[in-house]
Parts: sequence; structure tokens; C-alpha cells
Amino acid sequence: MGMFDGYMICSDLDGTLAIGGSVPENNSKAIKYFQDNGGMFVLATGRSINYLEKLKNSFVCDKYIIACNGNILYNIQTKEIEKYYLLDLKSEDIVKDVIDSFEGRLQAVSYVGMEDRTLYEKKPKINYEGAYAAFDYKITKVVFTTETPADAIEIKKYLEDRYKDEYSLKRTWDTGLEIWNKDAGKAQMIRYLRERLDNIHTVICAGDYENDIAMLEESDLSYAPANAFEGAKEAADIVGVSCAEGLINQIVSDLKQKLS
Repeated sequence: MGMFDGYMICSDLDGTLAIGGSVPENNSKAIKYFQDNGGMFVLATGRSINYLEKLKNSFVCDKYIIACNGNILYNIQTKEIEKYYLLDLKSEDIVKDVIDSFEGRLQAVSYVGMEDRTLYEKKPKINYEGAYAAFDYKITKVVFTTETPADAIEIKKYLEDRYKDEYSLKRTWDTGLEIWNKDAGKAQMIRYLRERLDNIHTVICAGDYENDIAMLEESDLSYAPANAFEGAKEAADIVGVSCAEGLINQIVSDLKQKLS
């Protein structure tokens, strides 16, 4: 029996576990200690599966990775996508509408498929024709990178006024706005894992931005780093140290103290 048996930590990546693509050493050590003592670690990130290969020397997830902001559940052991959500064909027209209406306020548009993504930058126009077809219409989400945070807020409002009930529309960083399937999300995938993993009794989640709020609310205990977006701080049970200082290390330390 391990100290952390039955506990699962689900952590966002950028701004929560890692900063600038680098995982603080104390976080890496804390994850390993948590796992060695019975805990389960799950990454819940907006990144695509292929990106995560870059981080394999910093930490290891136990069985699952929640990728593409909860549009994909990847089983590490079987190397298969166990569950996924896709955008419908109507979304292609919505994306074209955004590009045509706000192109001057966009830096780029990314189309994310099942495992990887394609970036279309403004050179000087965003050439989006054929993007959906290039992924055989299996698009998990589309990411708009705007010129300013104010542009991301305005485009989000534009989309919410028209499609809020049909799609999830989330800012994922100051100048990042994403659209994905309404039924998908980090919280939904965590709920799915709860149902499948009968050995897990407590889920602890950590996240820093708007796309993490539902996940924080879904958890039994939630943390936001000191550098988090204000909405994530309000949703979290605990506002901890900054990402750079090692938020996951704090979570494991707090849990160890509680259980000792």
C-alpha cells in the first residue's frame, strides 16, 4: 500500500506544470515521488499528442494523457486514442467567417487533428483553403492567435453571440482563442476517467487559464498557480506558488503533510 493510493493529480501543462516548455526540476521529482508511492498522474493539456514527446525526460504519465483540451484521451500503454471528439462540418464555415471578418487582427490559425497540428500564418493573408480536407475532416479544434488580448476577447464575443450553445469557445492564453466540440473538454474527460478507474477516490486538478476552469470545478481539490488568469484563481480551492516555483511540488507536499 502506498501513501497516495487512490489519488489522481490532473495537471495542465503550460503555465501550470511547465514554463516556456521546461518543467521545473522540483515538479519532475514530485511527480515521480507521487507515483512511486501509489499516486496516478495525468496530464490534461491543450497540446497535441506529438508535442508531448519533447517532455518525456521531464515526467511520465501513468496511463492516460488528456490532450487537445479534452478532445482526445490517449492511452499510453496501448498507444491508442481511446476516446475523441471532432468538430462538425459547420465549423469549417464558422472558421472561414472569423478569418474573413477579423483577418487583420489575427496572427495565425492552427488546425489540430488527431495527433498533430498545422499552422497557417498571415503572409500577408491566412491561406486556410483546404485545411479541413488536409486532415480528412478529422479536426479536434481550431486555434486563433490574435494580435492583442483585446482582439481575442472581441472575437470570442462575436462567436458566443452566434454559437455559444453549439461549440465550446475558450481563451487558452491572452491572445489565444479556441473552438471545439461542445461535448468535449478536460472536465468531461476527467469525469470519464472517474467512471473507468474504480481505484481512484480523490481527483486533484491544477490549471491556470479559462480552459481549465471546468476541470478545476470538477475536481475534489483544485489548485491554480500564482501566475494564473484571475478566473482560474477564483475557481480554484487553493492559489499556490507560481508555475516557475513548482506548483505540482507544492501539491504533492501538501498532500503528503495531510496524510502523514
